[in-house]
Amino acid sequence: MSPVAEAWWPIALDVSQSLGAIATIVALIFLYAEVRHTTRQTEELRKNLGLSTYQALVQNEREMWDVLKDEEGFLSLFQRDLGIEIPPSMTDHAVRSLVTIASYAENLYFQHKVGSIPEVLWPGWDSYLRDFANAACFQELWPQIRHWYWDEFAQYIETLTQESDGGDNHDHLSREEPGARRC
Repeated sequence: MSPVAEAWWPIALDVSQSLGAIATIVALIFLYAEVRHTTRQTEELRKNLGLSTYQALVQNEREMWDVLKDEEGFLSLFQRDLGIEIPPSMTDHAVRSLVTIASYAENLYFQHKVGSIPEVLWPGWDSYLRDFANAACFQELWPQIRHWYWDEFAQYIETLTQESDGGDNHDHLSREEPGARRC
């Protein structure tokens, strides 16, 4: 080997080793970015699968209540067998409506918890649910149906009733007339 080649050979070896180290670092950064992106996609898919499954359950519950809505006698039997005592102030229709609205409310709360309702929209829904939870009819029925719902949701509903400003008892929601059923 010529003396010039012998002088450049260590330099060329150092440069190639440095380039190899840089290429390894770049490959590791790229690999980290890909793993991070894939992890985010997997988490999003898992969240969407959970939401889709929950939405299917809610739809099945809606269909069940739709079947019962046309059979007033069957609905009363169903409620009696489930241990729901219909307060004298409520009609079968009112009980069915309150249970259905509570199920929709639970669905909204679940969607909020998994992040599918934009944060900017939640205060309006929260206010709606607060009014619903503080309606006299709902408060009369809630202790009997609480066990049907997700525990975190039930605690949320109870928090809404505790946080009520106390100034409005929401009796206007029940449209009470003298001598008439309240709900």
